[in-house]
Amino acid sequence: PLDVLATVPHHMIGCIPVEEAYNAARYRKDALQQLQDILRRGKIPIVVGGTGLYFQALIQGFDPAPPSDPVLRKELEQLSLPTLQERLLRIDPNAVTEIDMRNPRRVLRAVEICELSGHPLKTFRSQRGPISAVRGWTLLRDREELHRRISVNVDHMWKKGVVQEVEAIRQRVGDTASRSIGFREILKFLDGKLSETECRKAICLATRRYAKRQLTWFRHQTTFKTLNLSVFKNGSVAVDALFRECSIQG
Repeated sequence: PLDVLATVPHHMIGCIPVEEAYNAARYRKDALQQLQDILRRGKIPIVVGGTGLYFQALIQGFDPAPPSDPVLRKELEQLSLPTLQERLLRIDPNAVTEIDMRNPRRVLRAVEICELSGHPLKTFRSQRGPISAVRGWTLLRDREELHRRISVNVDHMWKKGVVQEVEAIRQRVGDTASRSIGFREILKFLDGKLSETECRKAICLATRRYAKRQLTWFRHQTTFKTLNLSVFKNGSVAVDALFRECSIQG
């Protein structure tokens, strides 16, 4: 919400045109520039978000992987997810610890990288991050409250004109933006394939599933402490708790 953005400087929100493709490598480059600028000003940057791949790219870094091969890509795109998973694990048994094996796009790209390079995925992960230490927390909420807040957020999006926004950009949106939760669902609504109620429910369901994947990833891929925001009466109390944690940990 704009009122939240106005309370403290935010970076890298709404900075990429919907036509442009965007990936983890570009994000890492852009984010590092912002972090370095904030640190030069004597401030402590706070990285907020839930996309595990982008977070991992920023903190751990990675070496350039081989570019996509059109012939191999066309072959792999004909395969089912289970077949891709099996093919990847034959080449790199440890791939399950590197990527989300339920994401067809990630698995396909992983097969491509391993077959073209002859090396496992871990080869393309840097062992050192851009900063010496990262302190983090995985924020969560009780399921009922989380689902309620997701529904409220979808209602808010609807009232703010998300349908009109999708309709205005549908002919020029790029591949990255078109994968955003809500975009495909609203297209189906605009094309008469879903009712408004069905569309809203579909967006809520997709968001819930994404939230579940986020939580699973951060629990298994990081050593961050978890903080259940549902136990606090408001956001200010939760922030105070985080500051106390920082003080305790030095």
